Amino acid sequence: MEFPEYSEFLNDLYVEHLGFLDRKIVKDTIAKYAEHNCYVEGFLVVMIWGYAADPRGPFRTKRVLSQSIATESIEASYKALSENDIYVAYETLETRGPKFLGPAFATKYLYFAKAGDGSLTPLILDSLVSEGLKKWGGVSFSSISVGAKTYIDYLQYMSDSAAKLGVSPEDLEFLVFSETAKQKGNQSWSNRAGSQLVSESEIEPWALLLAAEILLRDSNLVVYYSQPGGGQYECLSIRELEKRTGLEIDLNMAGSIHIFEPTPNRYSWEEIISRGVSGFCELLAQQYQWNSQVDLASASQVGKSFRALASLKMDLNSEVRIRSLVCDNSAYGVSVNSAAFEKFPEAAENIKTYPELCRLPGQAWFWSIEQGDRIVGLFDTHKGVHYLLDGVVQRTLWPTAADKRNL
Repeated sequence: MEFPEYSEFLNDLYVEHLGFLDRKIVKDTIAKYAEHNCYVEGFLVVMIWGYAADPRGPFRTKRVLSQSIATESIEASYKALSENDIYVAYETLETRGPKFLGPAFATKYLYFAKAGDGSLTPLILDSLVSEGLKKWGGVSFSSISVGAKTYIDYLQYMSDSAAKLGVSPEDLEFLVFSETAKQKGNQSWSNRAGSQLVSESEIEPWALLLAAEILLRDSNLVVYYSQPGGGQYECLSIRELEKRTGLEIDLNMAGSIHIFEPTPNRYSWEEIISRGVSGFCELLAQQYQWNSQVDLASASQVGKSFRALASLKMDLNSEVRIRSLVCDNSAYGVSVNSAAFEKFPEAAENIKTYPELCRLPGQAWFWSIEQGDRIVGLFDTHKGVHYLLDGVVQRTLWPTAADKRNL
């Protein structure tokens, strides 16, 4: 554990959001802990979001927080922001704050920690934004050496430019960032893909995550594994439990994404990854009247389960396989892996009372976690629990780090 003094916070964060962070979650977490005068926790979640899968993240974050001035600087910066004093907030955290933080991560914190309304909005200024502004705006704002005055000048420029374009400064920064990143292809999974050319093995965790984020926005949706044919294989098929809009989506992990009903659309995985899962789901939410944001308290167990499965697959991509126990094949019919239940007798008992899943047998609610040639875990997406080989049954607000190590 890199941060033993914050182990409870980090575990709670992982449990609450099933290993997934988007911009809204980061902002809400900072505000939540600031209400209890806890500021380092908010700083930590920004670092986790910013570094994502970069292995240098824990070391670099610890290097900053180990300095005696760090905690005081973070708190003072947050309080300056609450008084709409961005200049002092930046100077306190970056100019006179702990060494090794740098403008890119200092501005990430300011962006997420800002709560009040002011004439200017703190925005992220990292290398991608700097490069994009130079390329498309013809202006130079370095992300390496930035004083407080230069940062304010950058915010004013973004505010003026956004007004001319009829968008918010935040949307303009995100657009510059994402378009530059799309061309460079160097972002981690939490926000974007590592490459615009993705393999089938890389698509699998993205498909699980996309399915989860769709299901979490509409509790009437479920997912099953299918091979419908006609060029559609290795699909996560999303359907309604009760017919309302007639929504039908196939996430083809060996092809592309097809939305058949109610409004036909087709998307490539490169498009989804370029936009980001959260951004893509917000776009779809407008078209299909889903909730634009995820509320885990009211979300379905199947949606929570798939976010947990996606988190596991993201963390251990090459080490585990996620497999449905039921396959609906257009040529050979429905096949069921009943042998998987031999290791998990309690799951076998529960399934006797489960309803069919879109006319598939009750076993379709279950997904196995496979390592090598053996099944080491079983997800019950109907009940929202997972089973491990040692017989432990847990809610799918995700296994602990110890559980992952034991896989």
